Amino acid sequence: MIEGKRVISVCPAGRRRYMEVQLPYLLNQRGLIDEHHFWANTKDVEDLAWMQRQCDACPDFFKMVMCPAEPDGNATVTLFYALPEYRKEDTIVIKVDDDIVFIAPNAIWNLLTFRLEHPEYFLVFANTVNNGWCDFLRQRTGLVADAPMLVDTPGGGNAWASGLWAEAMHRSFLGNLETGDLQMHEQAFRQFITVAGERVSINFVCWLGEDMAQLNVEGDDEHFLCNQGPRDLMKANVICGGAVVSHYAFFPQRDYLDGTDVLKSYRSLAIREPDESL
Repeated sequence: MIEGKRVISVCPAGRRRYMEVQLPYLLNQRGLIDEHHFWANTKDVEDLAWMQRQCDACPDFFKMVMCPAEPDGNATVTLFYALPEYRKEDTIVIKVDDDIVFIAPNAIWNLLTFRLEHPEYFLVFANTVNNGWCDFLRQRTGLVADAPMLVDTPGGGNAWASGLWAEAMHRSFLGNLETGDLQMHEQAFRQFITVAGERVSINFVCWLGEDMAQLNVEGDDEHFLCNQGPRDLMKANVICGGAVVSHYAFFPQRDYLDGTDVLKSYRSLAIREPDESL
């Protein structure tokens, strides 16, 4: 609990090749996160077995939540938002994509602190590497070296479909981590407000249970959470600059990135001790 709020992180799962990288970061945050739920939105037997093994090994922290219908990717992920556990007044939910491959040591603390201080926002987004809006801001502040293109629209334009762009984002960020310059990313923008209709990729977001209780998420969950949700609640969404994480790939980027050593580099970071990860 943090200030009387139960904190649950959830992951629409699951591709274990990414979740294996993510797992150490989640375990390191057990003092802030009360439980981590795998949303079992997959029919892959090996992925399901991997999730079950994590739950068996750490039953007080990891939980597997089965899909209320036959899993069908984006078509069924919205069903999880309707589950009562994520709509309670005393609950904060952090949604983490299964291919989040880096979480800064202070990211969860900064995200939750900001969340509690600012109930006037609906979604609080992490400052996410390889996310159109965040990369647009990051490039404008000079934090991206050797970018293959200039992102000239706040939403990132077509950068989300470019493997070259994703590699440039990750190489630049990994270079910053090697030199200990994570604070550059935190300080680039303390917060950035988006309004209904401005679509930000929901790779790593946080909401209050009482807000979600007023909504019926349907259709494309990202579109709903960035458009209809803020309109219904009359609340803006916001990016929290102090919560730095890294998102591996959007689907058009994945084949290209898988031909590089980017994921291997993140995997090497994840297995270090917390105080050696930067």
